[in-house]
Amino acid sequence: YSFTVTSGWSGTVTPTRAGYEFTPPSSTYSNITTNQTQDYTGTVSSTTYTISGQVMDEGGRTGMDGVTVNFYDGVTLNTETTSGGGYYSHTVTVNWTGTVTPEFLGYSFTPVSAAIGPVQNNVSQDFTAGQTSYSISGVVMDKNSSPIQYVTVTNSSGGATSTNASGEYSFSLPYNWTGSVTPTKSGWVFSPSQRSYTNLTTHETGQNY
Repeated sequence: YSFTVTSGWSGTVTPTRAGYEFTPPSSTYSNITTNQTQDYTGTVSSTTYTISGQVMDEGGRTGMDGVTVNFYDGVTLNTETTSGGGYYSHTVTVNWTGTVTPEFLGYSFTPVSAAIGPVQNNVSQDFTAGQTSYSISGVVMDKNSSPIQYVTVTNSSGGATSTNASGEYSFSLPYNWTGSVTPTKSGWVFSPSQRSYTNLTTHETGQNY
């Protein structure tokens, strides 16, 4: 670096760069009448910042405790767990760059993941959780494989739907749902009479009657 100043100049020279500390931190000059030379040694700053926020339920009313929040900088993975009303906090070094991703079995989040950095201040990042749902779907047909319309298909949680002109039906049910699905239509008997499900964790297609 180099400055040109007028003869007799007085003042202070200070090196700065985000994420670094310098020795000496600055140099003071008084009544300069000759050229001056001053070197500085930079080291990575020991300053730290926090990335913090809250994970809320789908309605944004209640904080979710027990959510794992992953902090990944491309090399190292660190985790925190929400508590005290869905709050989390993690300390990072200056200029940290990476992703913050919440994780809780049976839930998805908005945003799915947050790209953060380079961090040069405390950062706030909130997430909203929504329960993951899965579908149960299929076709209701007669013995000639022709679709049957207007079959009422009921699940044991109280939900009901009706088959369309192609005999198709579909339910959306929450993660880990356990129960049964039963087709009914006046004048008809179905095989099987119902289907049972335990701890639903995938989409169930081809559930035909």
